[in-house]
Amino acid sequence: MRNRFLAGFLAITMVLYMFLTIVPTVFAQDDTITISSEDDFINFSKQCTLDTWSQGKTINLTCNLDFSEKEFISVPTFGGIFNGNGYIISGINISKSGSYLGAFRYIQNGGKVTSLNVKANIIPNGSKSFIGGIAGE
Repeated sequence: MRNRFLAGFLAITMVLYMFLTIVPTVFAQDDTITISSEDDFINFSKQCTLDTWSQGKTINLTCNLDFSEKEFISVPTFGGIFNGNGYIISGINISKSGSYLGAFRYIQNGGKVTSLNVKANIIPNGSKSFIGGIAGE
């Protein structure tokens, strides 16, 4: 009787152990994103159209980006931490109507952009209320 109890206990313990090691992997959300190319930045920017997508995420830039040969897409709204790691985003040319123009259009409360250098030509049309190299607002 004791051996059966011990065997059952060990079997349940092993199943629980296996379940608990798999569950965090399945449900974990990767909150750190690495940007290492212009295409990575464009994809990141497209994800940031939803206000909540970037909240709680850390973005790490791992190299200089040059948009001289690609169309730059401003980040619409950002609420996480963008660590530029001292790199430069260059070749940005923005010339369109409206306000809130920059590499990031809006940085939300709690959002932060650090150690990022931007070289841009921003020539807005229209009201031109909030313009910046890094952020419009």
